[in-house]
Amino acid sequence: MSTKEWEKLIDKEMLISLVEDRPVLWDKTLEKYKDNTASIAGWREICIILMEDFEAMVQRQEFGKCLFYYLTTF
Repeated sequence: MSTKEWEKLIDKEMLISLVEDRPVLWDKTLEKYKDNTASIAGWREICIILMEDFEAMVQRQEFGKCLFYYLTTF
């Protein structure tokens, strides 16, 4: 699935809200911000919420990359 196809599936407002609820993903003043494991866990939580079958998806990594791309191109 292409990035454009993934974008159609993502609720922008929900994605923004989910990221805002996880400061470990954006607040550089937090010690946990430097913790790669915490960051990955935060993104995994978001992916599971946005795509209920995320854990079963063959294209998990592609979906995660799409989310990151989507957020950085606002």
